[in-house]
Amino acid sequence: MQRVKLLAVMDHLGGGGAEKQFLELVKRLDKSIFDIEVFLTEGAGKRMEEALQCGLKITCTTAKRNTLKALPALINSMRKFEPDVVMAWLSYSITLAAAAAALTGQKRLVFSERNSMEMLFTEEVRFGAIKKFIFKKCLSRAALVVTNSGIVAREFSDLGYAPGSKLKVVRNGIDLETLAHLPAKEALREKLVIPGDGLCGVYVGKLEQRKGLAYLMEALDGINNPSKQFRILGIGTGSMEETLRRHGRIELLGYKPNSIEYIKAADFLLLPSLYEGLPNVVLEALAVGTPVIASRVSGIPEIIEDGVDGLLVGPADAIALRAAMTRFLEDGGLRAKFAANGLKKIREFAMDKMVSSFAQLLLEAASRSPQP
Repeated sequence: MQRVKLLAVMDHLGGGGAEKQFLELVKRLDKSIFDIEVFLTEGAGKRMEEALQCGLKITCTTAKRNTLKALPALINSMRKFEPDVVMAWLSYSITLAAAAAALTGQKRLVFSERNSMEMLFTEEVRFGAIKKFIFKKCLSRAALVVTNSGIVAREFSDLGYAPGSKLKVVRNGIDLETLAHLPAKEALREKLVIPGDGLCGVYVGKLEQRKGLAYLMEALDGINNPSKQFRILGIGTGSMEETLRRHGRIELLGYKPNSIEYIKAADFLLLPSLYEGLPNVVLEALAVGTPVIASRVSGIPEIIEDGVDGLLVGPADAIALRAAMTRFLEDGGLRAKFAANGLKKIREFAMDKMVSSFAQLLLEAASRSPQP
């Protein structure tokens, strides 16, 4: 059987959750079925070496976002490789892939956006209304539009990003087999030099406003003597780094490729985001038995059932976040209950399910008659 030629387009292979899921997918797709080339529109990223060690063929033309360089290079890649299907992840790469496809005649397109986009376009980016219009036009060229949560898919349908007939949901996957071999919590605390006395919470992600970190700082301010009761570790980088450092209640550790070890070593994970997709860190926490406090936004309620395997609070609600942390600080039995229930639920998110579902969609797109 002739292999399906897949051109997989992504911004970069950095430290974020979307980049991790993308790399796991292209690594694990059956190479007897798929002939894969990867094109990076914004540079290499922290996971580039891992990708090259797996034998992936990668084109990377710029060290940062430069459309005038990336678009011609992507057009050239499409013309040389002549893919059966083009898969692009995240809005910038989707936009470039749609433009390159229009100029090369490529019709079989699968686009995947991993986040709730409405808040991004309305509150965060410059010229958001124009960019939203362009993004919707780009999605209209796709044979399939894939999100990682049902809530984001419904948002896309209700707000006109893509019709329901094109929308598919493939939830993020987690490598349960690898995580099962991590050392015990106590051993990890010793390795990572985390004191055993007192409780330890951890935040893992970009240090940006959209992650709700301002409300986390406010919530911490209202807990009496927090330095004596527990500590919060912050793993990641971003524009709020100096603000968080001045606040002083969160110990910033920077980017850590072994962040999963910190998640397992901690007593709980915090994710107070204002919006998300289907966050990997929540899946990872459940997989290693670390209970979660997170915002009730986007795809998070599809992972965490409030009061069953974690605590959910409203976004931008420092009072509710403070109350949830206080419950965890005071009730070890509650944390243990959530950890046990999370370990049962996480089986629904096995990595092989994600890869198999995406592979089926790519084969479906490749076999379709090209759109007019």
